[in-house]
Amino acid sequence: MLSKTIYLTNSTVQYKYILFVLHVHVITSKHKIADNALYKLKYFLLKDYDTRKMFLVILLIVITILSLFYVNNLVT
Repeated sequence: MLSKTIYLTNSTVQYKYILFVLHVHVITSKHKIADNALYKLKYFLLKDYDTRKMFLVILLIVITILSLFYVNNLVT
């Protein structure tokens, strides 16, 4: 039981850190629509552990793809 509690606590800290990093990224890129979507997603992710794990993976894939397009536009 203790290891499960530690795992859930560590994963919650990781989710909060990733959401904080994404929030800072959204603020620096000044996208208001993305900022509102991030707030909604943050409250949705805090509801259920399995749901937030699945959506976090999807969110990270989307952020990675968008980052690649953003870097590609900066280079050209």
